[in-house]
Amino acid sequence: MLYAVAPVQAQGLAEPPDGQSDANYVVGAQDVLVITSYDQSDLTGTFTIETDGTFTYPLLGRVHVGSMTLRDVETLLKTELVVRGFFGNPQIAVAVEQYRSQKIYVVGEVRAPGAALDAVEDLLGREQHVLPRE
Repeated sequence: MLYAVAPVQAQGLAEPPDGQSDANYVVGAQDVLVITSYDQSDLTGTFTIETDGTFTYPLLGRVHVGSMTLRDVETLLKTELVVRGFFGNPQIAVAVEQYRSQKIYVVGEVRAPGAALDAVEDLLGREQHVLPRE
């Protein structure tokens, strides 16, 4: 059996890829963020990053966060809410619900080479992804 897995970036994982801590994770297209506002519940929600690196946030409209760390996203949102006069000292937390901006590519003797939607352990553990031995 011959196969190779090339982690370009991981999709749909519950933990940050490549051992990154959550705070240092770099946000990308299709990642799903959970933003919690401790000041106003209307600002709390789940937001998907679009392919252009933006998402729509209440009160602020389109916000560009592509290639920013989670802490940078937090800082940007807090700053914009203060600068625009909505809050004096907003309390906001940003986390990733789904890591989708990064993909794992499976190549070699597999039934469906290409970008994978699951974690490596799940992919390699399923019979349908690996061709039978002859």
